[in-house]
Amino acid sequence: MILHNATKPPRHPRLVERHNATARAVTCGPTLVELLDEAAAENPDLPALRTVEGVSLTHSELVLDSEHLAHGLAGLGVARGTPVAVLLDHTPEAVVALHAVVRAGGHYVPLDVRWPVQRMTDIIRTLAIRHLIVSAGLERTAFEAAAAESGLRTVVVGAAPRKEQSSGVDAAAPAAPARPEKTLEIRRLVGPSPVARADGLWHALARHGLGPGPVPDGVDRRAVLDEDFQGLRSVVLADAVRELPSPGALREILHLLADALPGRTEILITGIHQPLGRASAEGPLRIPPGWWATYAAGCPGMAYEVRLPETDASAGHEPAYEVVLRVPARTPASMVRPERGTAELPWHATELTGGRLPERPRPDDLAYIVFTSGSTGIPKGVAVRHHSVLNLVDWFNRRNGIGPADVLLQTAAFSFDLSVYDVFGLLAAGGSLLMLPHRDLAEPDLVAEALAGHGVTLWNSAPAAFTRTLLFVPQTPTAHRDCLRRVFLSGDWIPLDTLSTLRREFPGATLVALGGATEATVWSNDFVVDRVDPGWRSIPYGHPMQNVRYYVLRDDLSPCAVDEPGELYIAGDCVAVGYVNDRELTEKRFLPDPWATEHGEDAPTTPAGRMYRTGDRAKWTSSGWVEFLGRVDAQVKVRGYRIELGEIEHAARQLPDVDEAVALTVGNPRDPVLAVAIRTRVALRGDEVLRGLRTRLPEYMVPARVHLADSLPVGPTGKVDRAVLSRILRTGAGRHIPEGKQ
Repeated sequence: MILHNATKPPRHPRLVERHNATARAVTCGPTLVELLDEAAAENPDLPALRTVEGVSLTHSELVLDSEHLAHGLAGLGVARGTPVAVLLDHTPEAVVALHAVVRAGGHYVPLDVRWPVQRMTDIIRTLAIRHLIVSAGLERTAFEAAAAESGLRTVVVGAAPRKEQSSGVDAAAPAAPARPEKTLEIRRLVGPSPVARADGLWHALARHGLGPGPVPDGVDRRAVLDEDFQGLRSVVLADAVRELPSPGALREILHLLADALPGRTEILITGIHQPLGRASAEGPLRIPPGWWATYAAGCPGMAYEVRLPETDASAGHEPAYEVVLRVPARTPASMVRPERGTAELPWHATELTGGRLPERPRPDDLAYIVFTSGSTGIPKGVAVRHHSVLNLVDWFNRRNGIGPADVLLQTAAFSFDLSVYDVFGLLAAGGSLLMLPHRDLAEPDLVAEALAGHGVTLWNSAPAAFTRTLLFVPQTPTAHRDCLRRVFLSGDWIPLDTLSTLRREFPGATLVALGGATEATVWSNDFVVDRVDPGWRSIPYGHPMQNVRYYVLRDDLSPCAVDEPGELYIAGDCVAVGYVNDRELTEKRFLPDPWATEHGEDAPTTPAGRMYRTGDRAKWTSSGWVEFLGRVDAQVKVRGYRIELGEIEHAARQLPDVDEAVALTVGNPRDPVLAVAIRTRVALRGDEVLRGLRTRLPEYMVPARVHLADSLPVGPTGKVDRAVLSRILRTGAGRHIPEGKQ
């Protein structure tokens, strides 16, 4: 039976129809731009963005700053429908940047500094992104992710943190390998320079902590002078790149060498590290292999060869590579600098000249694209409209009485869709955000101090993040704990003891359980938890929000009876546009809603006329709410993150000597642990597998347990028996099961 082709679909139970009668006019907007402007007009001098040091921006200042940046972005070509990647820390300037993107008519695409660099690069390429906004202090990460992307314009927001200057001298250096005759080796200096008269080129190189290779005992410490560069066949820059402060320093050194050396001399650069694993604002300088083409293009006649190692990079070791440059007959008189606005030499937001905003966004324009785990190994980009966000904000703020006196501690990553409400919804009500930088958000004691000591009235996170923070609250003063009035938890099972723990530490706070999907604009239901029934297996999902309908359907898409389990479908204004550049998956998961016209919705070709197939098992209960029963597919939720097990399997299969990979969860269903079973014919080690996976997956997707075997159990159907694998991983049987950090 195909219901969307039927002339009159079957009716839902009367109880379901009653709770799905949610139609209501949205009273704000029509886009996020007007929403924010209205808040600033009503509350111009109230704080909008705070830090633990005090007020950072008022609502009127937030509008002015975001408008100024929006004009600057427009000058760089951002307009209606333009995707803009954002790599941001949790600072006031980050919120300004997100608002500026939507003011310019674009939609933001959040990247995460905790992701592997390759994941960021893949997203930039998938969406053909040509604009990137990055927080000060994360410029190196932006360079690693986007240095090889031609035409990408990069803008830095915020003030760069002050860093201590390195002396440029290492405590130790490896021994120099043997080199051909007439070869000069340049290395990091160890102790004093062996050059007695450090002038000219050597003086310039010494400023970067470089000097000639080790001088054997008994040899004149003069070693070489600048004129000794004449007649050389090659110069080796040995294992020095990783210690340089920036790509600009590398450019300067290469220019100095090319200018001093005769034409056709080879410069061999060894020990260059690729940005394969997670991004890092500090640590060794990593140069993407694609950067060398950009460098050589700026030096006419410069030939280059990139020599990548034979070792498979996915083994997780970040193997070093080499580059050979051949000096041209003539070198530029001055160092060739990168084009301004590239990831290597980005603009700062204060340097942008204002452009004209061509047209304001419309309700059906995209507001953002958030990437979630994908079963094919490729992350899925979920595209969401302005109108869907406005419907959420209008309902949520009215439902929870959000107003100018509210302060929300902003903890959700911008790549996690919970942050959408923080950045737009709370500010639309005239409230303020308390911002903590991501390094502080990683410390639960600092988060607890901010929660308990800065007048926070609202909390919004996954359950695990709140539970972890609660452990440190008893160590904080009690003076301001009566400020917290609402705790919103979503994204995973809420432990049944959460309410009692919350009331012990924050007696005046109300617990609100929220549910939904990224494909249904953050949340689409709620349940106020005022008690915990001893008979509950979990906190109820609750009721659908305004202009949203919840259907529990059988496999043939007919409605389930009350208390009959089925698959949950979400319909209404919350439904996303679909998956970017994936029409097949969009058509599979976003189906025409046979009941849309009964609720006055649009045609099935529009988002509001479709229903999203969540993959959740659920039921409408006789008590009048929806109860979540788990997943019906291979998608799981671990510590608040939605994860496609297929993406883990895909990443594992790319590792050397892995023949087959099966990902699963083990342990307590309410707090599961990720595991992966691997079939291999060689003596792999579990730590090797984990290192390899960390170059391909975010940390929250890296399994905590690995099972290695030369065969995997097979069930009656001929498929891998996941139940047997689960028992093996629980009991510790098998050739190797390292315990990783989840």
